[in-house]
Amino acid sequence: MSALLLSLASCVSPDRTKPISGQLSYRTVDTMGLIGDVVVVPGDPFQLNFYKGPGEPLLQVENSGVYGSASGSLAGPGWSGRVEKAPDQLATWLALRSAFNGPETGAARNPNQPSFTVDRDYDGSKLIGMTVAFVGTGEKFTFRFD
Repeated sequence: MSALLLSLASCVSPDRTKPISGQLSYRTVDTMGLIGDVVVVPGDPFQLNFYKGPGEPLLQVENSGVYGSASGSLAGPGWSGRVEKAPDQLATWLALRSAFNGPETGAARNPNQPSFTVDRDYDGSKLIGMTVAFVGTGEKFTFRFD
């Protein structure tokens, strides 16, 4: 019985070391919206690369849980340091680490980061989509994966 449960668990648990790619639609409460290509490595460290067209990085984020970094046009001059000291405009992007690796609802591991809800779509055991809505900021991330 435990072997069956372990087998079933492995079917719905994606390999967190492999990159997954697709499209990301990012919306703010002010109706600002961006759509572009995304590559995500959900593991440790969490990595997200968001592009608008070939070779135009809008944002590249890395989060180890303690330390993080961000670069690209959405990050302004760029940032690196302790996650709990991240600028407000990067808080939700860094909290995506918890959204990809945690339960459907909750707060990021850092209590200073906003709480969120997650809705995941699967085709069998393959993650094909995910929507992350941040409660306090109104930001919404909608992922569709290849």
